[in-house]
Amino acid sequence: MTIKILTNWLRVLTNIFNKNFNKISSYPRVILPHKNYILNIDFDKHILNYSFLLVRRTNKKPTEAFDEIGFLKTEALISELKDVPDMSLNLLGGLFKENHLKYVPKGNANKQWTDGKNIRISDFIGQYKIEKEVYPIYFILKNIHNCEFPFSRKNDVNLKNLLDKLKIEIDKKPEFESEGKTSISHVPINLNYWHIEFHIKDKKVNQDVKRSGIKTNKDDYWQNRLAANALNDILIVNAKKEICNNEYDHIPKRLYKKNLWQTNPNLN
Repeated sequence: MTIKILTNWLRVLTNIFNKNFNKISSYPRVILPHKNYILNIDFDKHILNYSFLLVRRTNKKPTEAFDEIGFLKTEALISELKDVPDMSLNLLGGLFKENHLKYVPKGNANKQWTDGKNIRISDFIGQYKIEKEVYPIYFILKNIHNCEFPFSRKNDVNLKNLLDKLKIEIDKKPEFESEGKTSISHVPINLNYWHIEFHIKDKKVNQDVKRSGIKTNKDDYWQNRLAANALNDILIVNAKKEICNNEYDHIPKRLYKKNLWQTNPNLN
C-alpha cells in the first residue's frame, strides 16, 4: 500500500514538474511536433499551388554573408563541404518564425520525430542551445527543389560495374558526364516540426550522397564533385539576403494537420 501511495505521489510530482518546466522554459513550444500533425508535408503535391519559403541560420551579418554582387559567400552557409548533403533548413510561413532560428536542438532533440508522439520540452533538458546572434538566409523552395545540374565523375571500375548493372552504355573517356539532382524533404525532429533537409544524388545512376560520403581533401571524388556543384550551381546563386511578403505563401493548417478541429496545447 505504501509503495502504491509513493508511486502515485511520484507521478503527481513528475506531472507538476513537467508542466512548470514547460511554462518557464524559453524554448518556443509553438514549433514542437504534435500528435495531430502530419508526419511529412508533401512538397511535390503542393508546389504548384504554394510558394514555400525556407530559411537557414548563419552567424554572419548580411553585409558579411553576401558579396558586393549579392551572391552568398560559401562560409556563411557551410563550414565544410560535407555540410551540403542533408543540410538543415527550416520552413517559414507556418508557425516557425525568424526569431526561432537562435534555438538549436542537439542530441536526442535533433533526432527524427516519431509520428503521433507528443513532445514535452522537459524530456529534453540540456539538449538544445541558444545562439546569441544569428541571421537568416532565405531560399524559395522551388528554386532549389528538383533542380538538375551537370557534373562529371571518374570513369573507374566501380562506376563501370554499376553502369553495367543498370545497362547504361559508357564510352572509354576518362570522365563520365553525369547529372546531379536536388530534393527538399520535410523531416520533423523532436524539438522542431518545421525542420527541412536538402538532399542530392547522381540522377543517372540513382545514387544518393550522404554526409559520410564526402571525403576530406579528395576534390576528385565523385560525391565531393556533386556536392560542390550543388553548392555553387544551386544553393549559392539562389540564396536571398531578404524576402518580400509577396514572394511566399502562408501555409494553411490543412497541409500539416490531420484534424483541423483538434487544438494544440502548445499554442496556448
